[in-house]
Parts: sequence; C-alpha cells; structure tokens
Amino acid sequence: MRSRLSKLVIAASTAIDLLAAALAALTLWPERLTRVAHKTDNAPGSIGVRATSRFTPSGPILGAAAIVVLVAALAGIALYFEQSRRVEQKADNATGGVGARAIPIIMANGCAGCHTITGVPSAQGLVGPRLDASLATRIYIGGVLSNNPRNMVRWIRAAREVNPHTAMPSTRISEQEARDIAAYLYSLK
Repeated sequence: MRSRLSKLVIAASTAIDLLAAALAALTLWPERLTRVAHKTDNAPGSIGVRATSRFTPSGPILGAAAIVVLVAALAGIALYFEQSRRVEQKADNATGGVGARAIPIIMANGCAGCHTITGVPSAQGLVGPRLDASLATRIYIGGVLSNNPRNMVRWIRAAREVNPHTAMPSTRISEQEARDIAAYLYSLK
C-alpha cells in the first residue's frame, strides 16, 4: 500500500501529462486546419490558392474540448484511486493486517537495508529480492514456502526457522506487525 502522497503525486503527474498533450493538440489543431485550408496548389495551370471547406474550430469549441479532456483526466484519477483502494482492502482482508501501518515498521526493522521496496523511502537494498508488484505473482517465498499470506507472515517473523541457511534474519516482530507488512507487500502494484 503506497502512501497517499505518492499516489497523489502519480495521479497528478498523469493528469498534468494528459492536460499538456490535450492543450498542445488543441493549440496546434486550428493552426493545422487553417494551413490546409489555404494551401497553395503549385500544379501547372493552377490559379493559386485552393479553397477547401475545412472546419476551423472557434474558441467555444476549444473550451468545450478542454473541459472534456479535463473531466476525462479527473475520471481517470478517480478510477485509479478507487482501484488502489480495492487492492489495498483485498490485501488487508487476506492478511489480517493494515498495510497503511507497514512503512514505519519496515523502516524500524531494517527491511530497507536489504530489500528494494516499492513506495518505501530509501529502501534500495540489494541483498534480498526486490519487493514490488511481482511479489504477489511469485510461486515461492524464500524459495521454500508457497506464496500465500499465512506463509508470508511466517517468513517475515521467523525466516531462519523455516530455512536456517537463508540470509534473511528472523525479525521476531509481532504477529500483527508481520500481517501489516504482508498486507503492504501484497498491495503493491
């Protein structure tokens, strides 16, 4: 589960990109149509300016188009947040944790020192596997446990009891803290 701020930044960036593209298109479109409408025909025997019946949009039409693009961008942002909320809720329900509480737990227990974790500031570790959206699709956790919420919580709390030869330490954090971390990891996308 990413922080609300990072989700807002991603959504705002996407909206700005969409609006910039729409503005560029709306700015260049009338100019292009005007050029096409007044293009000179240089064929032998031609009279000069070729008349066309192309439509050149006016200010109100451009304004309406800009509003349509803005509404579409806002709808896209709303859809993104709703989808994120559903994924987070599903992960929280599956693990019995609350992913929103995970980042401070991850930082306090040194997970960021070994793993690169999506959405966690300064989590750029290279010892353990990258913890990102691909985690939910992996078959095994730690190479030995089936990937499911129960085993994820078990691995986070006592990795060396499961596999004594793993580089991952047994964190011995509480069951609820491990559930919160598992909820966060399963909600990454």
